[in-house]
Amino acid sequence: ASSDSAASTLNNRIVHLDCGRKYFSVTYIKGVIDSMAENGFNQLELAFGNGGLRFVLDDMTIKNGSTTLFDSYAENKGVEIVPLLNMPGHMDGLLSSSLFSQYKLSGSDGSLDLNNANAVTFGKALLKLYVDWFKQNANLTSHFNFGADEYGQGIRNPYIESGVAKVTYNQLINYMNDCADVIETESMTARCFNDFVCYNHRTACNLYKTVEVCYWSNQWNGSEYNTPDVIKNAGYKLINTNQKWYFVPSKADEYGKSVVESNLKNFDVTKFQNIKYGYNSNSTTYTQIPVGSSNVGAMFCVWSDTPSVDVPLKDVQDLIAAMATANSAYFTKKPTE
Repeated sequence: ASSDSAASTLNNRIVHLDCGRKYFSVTYIKGVIDSMAENGFNQLELAFGNGGLRFVLDDMTIKNGSTTLFDSYAENKGVEIVPLLNMPGHMDGLLSSSLFSQYKLSGSDGSLDLNNANAVTFGKALLKLYVDWFKQNANLTSHFNFGADEYGQGIRNPYIESGVAKVTYNQLINYMNDCADVIETESMTARCFNDFVCYNHRTACNLYKTVEVCYWSNQWNGSEYNTPDVIKNAGYKLINTNQKWYFVPSKADEYGKSVVESNLKNFDVTKFQNIKYGYNSNSTTYTQIPVGSSNVGAMFCVWSDTPSVDVPLKDVQDLIAAMATANSAYFTKKPTE
């Protein structure tokens, strides 16, 4: 019983799959869901729009034939599908198209030009289209991640408040709040990454406090990306999305399976990355935030930075199990049916 009561306190036990840049079959995703259910995870974040865009809506109908996933399979396993449509950065898949290239921040890889009123209107309407679709078609979906990381990539990262920035921090935060409004209007909880929350050494932030912050990294000591303690103290709920747990098969030296297995043992769900020296690959420092009102979740991420590189299902399943094993107070394993 003790593990059951503990598991309920870490409310969001998440696997993130970068399925926008790389194609994963329905069978593959069902295999991920099976392992999640066996290991006590309850949310699958499908990053269908992060760089690439692999989930195309036309007149509110789905174009990739995977509706079975949303309809019943995940739901029957008690797994909520959490959509991730990244904006206003990482919109490469859309903004590289001739249809929408006029909305791109000049020089960026795929960031929305927040100085262009039509681009802002387009971005919000696009988000609403997907929020509405999931509201109507995915019964369990009650969270939606709008990303908001690495804005201006391709020009400079970090871009905002750099010497080359043509978009202000206030413009970015206003757009992020607009995204939160679209999501919260449908009674869903909005999420984003930590990059621009309390950005550039701020101790307060005008981003709505209702937005859950998926904390992956502060990049390096003194970077514009703030540390977990500051964001927590500013009043935000955090989801530990530790970069140390990132599985990126195309970058095996830093993010390979054996590295992640070791990191899962050394960084439990209470340890948020806080780099004090060096970079992710050699950093061992962290901020500890106990599971509770400020630490409301943990997310294991699978990224497809190079889509042609294989992402073995068994490796993903093994790492899902390893994360649950390393955090047995919060993940209740179920026998395989």
